[in-house]
Amino acid sequence: MDTKNKKLDMVKREEVLAKVENLMLKGVWRGCRIAKEINCSVPSANEYKKAIKKRWDVSNRNAPFEIRDEILEKSRRLEEAYWEAFDKADNGSARVGALNGILETQKHQSSIAGWDSAVAKMK
Repeated sequence: MDTKNKKLDMVKREEVLAKVENLMLKGVWRGCRIAKEINCSVPSANEYKKAIKKRWDVSNRNAPFEIRDEILEKSRRLEEAYWEAFDKADNGSARVGALNGILETQKHQSSIAGWDSAVAKMK
């Protein structure tokens, strides 16, 4: 879907946000990668990311703790898999890729747990 230089109606915006959310759930968090995937500008991709994070923040406050704990556990298992990939990596590029995955899962865990919101309020 080409989203460059176009004002989106609500339906199209929701479709784009769904794609962005799906990418973020898969670990794609960089605005430039999201922009490339959905064919939009980087600033637009960053705005879409903000919208998704805001939705997640609201849903985190209302989500049952069991669901949040389950998501956190899955994220921790993913992080463990990245650590295993790091240990098995046979070159620097593979290690950097694993470290990037670890960093992204930790960011995701922080967001789910609400730590990023708590730290932002402390500043």
